[in-house]
Amino acid sequence: SWGGAAGPAKRPLHHALEGIKVLDLGNFLAGPFGAMLLGDLGATVYKLESPLGDQMRSATQPFNGCQRGKLDIVVDLKTPEGVEIAHRLIRQVDVVHHNMRPGAAERLGVDYASSLRLNPTVIYCHTTMWGNDGPRATWPGFDQLAQSSCGLEQELGGEGNPPNWY
Repeated sequence: SWGGAAGPAKRPLHHALEGIKVLDLGNFLAGPFGAMLLGDLGATVYKLESPLGDQMRSATQPFNGCQRGKLDIVVDLKTPEGVEIAHRLIRQVDVVHHNMRPGAAERLGVDYASSLRLNPTVIYCHTTMWGNDGPRATWPGFDQLAQSSCGLEQELGGEGNPPNWY
């Protein structure tokens, strides 16, 4: 008992990002994972996926884990109709997130400058393996490449053992 004092007021549970809308243009792990975390915090996440599907679909468990809670929309960004759908969504969302190689978003018309013209208040997030400039900027990047390039897989395997993917 709290000495007769009333307990804490009952309030509806709200999520930190409730009411925020996110457009996920990512593939594989790094792009979809970040947007998934925003969804976990209450954001509404729209995943735009190519008619061929996210390239990580064959890895069922990681793919499904990174897509939880998202609203999936199949859109071909290589067609004018697909770009128009993406642009309509960019006008309505608060955040655009992707992990394309530098230059890809520009070619598809979903880059920062295009997004800003469509929605001046948009937050634009670009996750890239090697950065936007420098000698490796145009290289593809995957989790295993990051781990191996910095020695993490060797370290995790331990002395005398083969490298291990974390």
